[in-house]
Amino acid sequence: MVIKMKLDPRISITLHILQQTNINTWNVKLLHSIHDITQRIKN
Repeated sequence: MVIKMKLDPRISITLHILQQTNINTWNVKLLHSIHDITQRIKN
């Protein structure tokens, strides 16, 4: 499963690591939450 989003480099690395370790639904939800939080901080 590949998630294509413009991400903060640290999150991109985290995403890559999670993909390498067969991410599950919980990790995907967590990642989306982190992404939402960073977007709010930037805005």
